[in-house]
Amino acid sequence: MLRIDLPTWSNRAGELAVRKGRAGVLLSFLATLCLGFGPAHAQTPVFQDIFENGVVTDSDYTPGFWTVTLSSSGTAVESGGKLALSASSAATGNIQSTLASPLSGDFNFFDRQLKLSAELVVAGDTAETWMPRGRLVLSSAFAPGRAAPDTLMIGFRAQNNVALSRKIDAPSTDPDANNSAVVSLLGSHAGNSTIGVTGDDIMNRFELILDASRYQLKTFNGGKGAGIIRFTGEHGISRSQWGANGDSALLLEAARMSAAGGTTATATWDNVKVETDATALRAEPFWDFQATFPSGATGTFDYRVWLPSTEPVIRGVILIGPGTGEDFRYFVHDLAAQEAARSIGFALLGYTNEGNMNLWWEYPPFIQSAVQAVLDQAAAVTGHPEIANAPLCITGVSAGAFDSALLAKYWPQRTIAYVPHRGGNVTLAPLPEAMKKVPGLFVVGSKDGNSATEPYTTGEAFRSYRGQGAQVAYAVDWGVGHTARGNQGWEGTMTWFVEVANLRYPRPTVPSTTPGVLPTLIDLDDASGWLGDATVYTAPKTPSVTSPFTPIALYASYGGVVSEASWLPNETCARMYQALTSTDLASRTEIPMQNSVRIATPEQYLDPVPVGQPVIIEVDPREFDNTNALAQVEFFDGATPLGADTAGPVWSREFTPTTSGLHTLSIVATDAVGGKRAAFRTLVVAPDSGSVSAARNWVRY
Repeated sequence: MLRIDLPTWSNRAGELAVRKGRAGVLLSFLATLCLGFGPAHAQTPVFQDIFENGVVTDSDYTPGFWTVTLSSSGTAVESGGKLALSASSAATGNIQSTLASPLSGDFNFFDRQLKLSAELVVAGDTAETWMPRGRLVLSSAFAPGRAAPDTLMIGFRAQNNVALSRKIDAPSTDPDANNSAVVSLLGSHAGNSTIGVTGDDIMNRFELILDASRYQLKTFNGGKGAGIIRFTGEHGISRSQWGANGDSALLLEAARMSAAGGTTATATWDNVKVETDATALRAEPFWDFQATFPSGATGTFDYRVWLPSTEPVIRGVILIGPGTGEDFRYFVHDLAAQEAARSIGFALLGYTNEGNMNLWWEYPPFIQSAVQAVLDQAAAVTGHPEIANAPLCITGVSAGAFDSALLAKYWPQRTIAYVPHRGGNVTLAPLPEAMKKVPGLFVVGSKDGNSATEPYTTGEAFRSYRGQGAQVAYAVDWGVGHTARGNQGWEGTMTWFVEVANLRYPRPTVPSTTPGVLPTLIDLDDASGWLGDATVYTAPKTPSVTSPFTPIALYASYGGVVSEASWLPNETCARMYQALTSTDLASRTEIPMQNSVRIATPEQYLDPVPVGQPVIIEVDPREFDNTNALAQVEFFDGATPLGADTAGPVWSREFTPTTSGLHTLSIVATDAVGGKRAAFRTLVVAPDSGSVSAARNWVRY
């Protein structure tokens, strides 16, 4: 059975009911118990407050539940189904306003695993955008966070920065004071930093799962269709340090961290919930480190690496490159990237724009020595020497897209695959023969207005590459601008990396620990792949050739011009490409935005499900059957047909995965007059919870 996340819940008078989501941001807050394997099992709410009766002190279950403590001119207002909590003072600097629950066993994370989730909007004075904070705090005492001796806090700093911190035996210290010796930020092996995001990747919801020793934190942006952040680890709090019996108080706080008075911080909450949970928690910390290049650019640059705890040996590394002036270290926390990397045994490594490993020098000795310096340091800090010799996949956005193509050009022997988002057209001079054998997927945004990366310019690069025989494809992420996320381009990236890695660098191959000994990658024969029609642009953002059902075919069966077609490494990639690139050009806001059918379940970026657990693939025809009735839906797991449904009105198929890893599910819908549409969805499948490999990998702490 799949877990279905509902937008909001209501539990008045002991009855659980679904409440339709209100317009605007839905703010929810949870703590959960599931019986069995991870996300596939039911969650049991033990507390909630959806802020709908206009009385701040009431929860849904208990009148007078909250005790309110405000700063001198702070406010707490429950209106429109939300709680707006502000901290303000004309004279005092660091201040907070708090809603505090009584100490309760409902919030005891030592006796049972809890899941806490919330959507949260933080606002403050423009001149001090980093100073307003919204935070949820578990406390060992009935007291505001600053006064409590022991706290575990998740905090948003505006919408672009998240911190998870603990303090022990430190009354009168703010739980958000990460510059204090008694407050520890959780997550990283090196450094003591919060997790910041850039661009459109703002965070407005979080989920925090806790047990007696470990945690998993996720943050989300509802408009992205994907989790923005996930990091895990050990929280380091012992029961003996946490009061008499491990019970906690639950606090909602708005805090202003300015040293001066006169400014205001506001945290807006909704739908507070507490549930029990049984998600399999793994300790997967990340490492922040620095590296210095031996030649080319001088200086020391910043990197972050994440390793899957499920892999005793790291087989490869996926590099994620940022745009100009950006920092993509936080992309190692991306849920989709983590699960794709896990499925092939790879690490994730994100970097700052300044630390792009000399790729723009276009001089192989500088590039290769810089890349090697970064990998050597990653190997050293993680204790995994094999990383120094690992083969690479690389993706990036804007400047990072150019990084991707440049690495494939100047170190093709080490590059398994590359996916440039919004750019990547390096000098269109003759390509090195070895680069032509590195499969690449150019992904443009249909709304990208950047003159260096818009669809027409990147399309010219694609046509040059294909004209020279390079194994590349040209896909369009419809409805998205100059960003990698927002529709399905990022999802397709992970399919590309997993499929190409399995073809060019199959298990059980692993890197050597002997310095300088690199794995030999398999070159793919052109004729072993597939071909697909490519969208054509004759103006920056105006397509001249599109299709609602992009033709794809085996290489030998393709009827178009081979040198103008997208080259696709296998049928799985071809079906993903068809669903991603096809469009009817209608305007939509719900993912997928490109076409008139969608896979409704499983949901995008669902948490892993175990081998052997049935999954229902259900199709929403949307408006495809408005004119002609739907006649058939065919279902595929990669290249494997799963059968067809010819009798609606519910178009679905049960699928029981027998292998673990990243599965790319796709469908082809056909109407009564033969019109066709396609859709795809990735699904991560974990080893069976009772298997030997699961015991070693998926529950390895």
